[in-house]
Amino acid sequence: MPDLTDRDRKFQLYFTLLAPQYAHLTSNTTYDLLLQAFNGPLKQRLSGVLSSSDSVTVHDNASGPGTATSALLDFCHSADLPTPTVYATDYTEAMIDALQRLIPARGWTKVAARVADSQSLDFGEATFDLGIVNFSIANFNDAALAMRELHRTIKPGGTAIVANWETFGFATVLNTAMNKVRPGAGPLPAAGQEFMQEDVLVQTLVGAGFERDKVAVHLTAIVVGDAERLAGMTDFMTGPYLGPVAATLSEDEKKEWPAAVAKSIEEAKAADGGVVCKAWVLAASK
Repeated sequence: MPDLTDRDRKFQLYFTLLAPQYAHLTSNTTYDLLLQAFNGPLKQRLSGVLSSSDSVTVHDNASGPGTATSALLDFCHSADLPTPTVYATDYTEAMIDALQRLIPARGWTKVAARVADSQSLDFGEATFDLGIVNFSIANFNDAALAMRELHRTIKPGGTAIVANWETFGFATVLNTAMNKVRPGAGPLPAAGQEFMQEDVLVQTLVGAGFERDKVAVHLTAIVVGDAERLAGMTDFMTGPYLGPVAATLSEDEKKEWPAAVAKSIEEAKAADGGVVCKAWVLAASK
């Protein structure tokens, strides 16, 4: 794998911290939003891809602990579709370790996972029928390069699915809590915020080689309101996962922080039934 940039290494360290409890700490939002798209606007298209032959191959690209793999295989099971062969890759070893533990636990016999850099894949041209990049486009050091690799490795007539935040509910809670402990703080900056815009996502895929009229855009939404998922969000907000944000808190603000997070979540429940998360899900044909 090519040498990583300092930014890549910082992301690796962060995702290594998240890996053992990724689903819990993210309230399973990246699974729920993708599965909703599979069962909704992408159902017919995805069913066509998965039943197109006896040897469909899928790349779960920047897989993390296999979130997209889980959503895809759960969709296949519920829709009574053939199980594809899935190759999952991620540049964070701890994420691949977590996925490799999940594979036997879930009884998956057609999933292989290994470390790889999405910006420099060693797969050949036109390898996959389906490529999925699930909530990772904003994390790449060079998103344009990663999307070109996505395009290169998909077969002609194949499909790419790229999902990313439109409304990141965790950031909503974070900003609300920050303004409680530090009135007037305003919204906090976040890496890759530009990729929360539909036109930026579309243009990135078009720049990678996909034709604009073959890129369909869908919007999915969930409300995180159940106790278990909100507990995961609380653990994320009050644990060692906020990085530079936590470092900016004064000692007094740190004392107020857990109560501010709890209050912010309660306000979201009162207003919307929970924390609202929305995602763009793009499906592109090559």
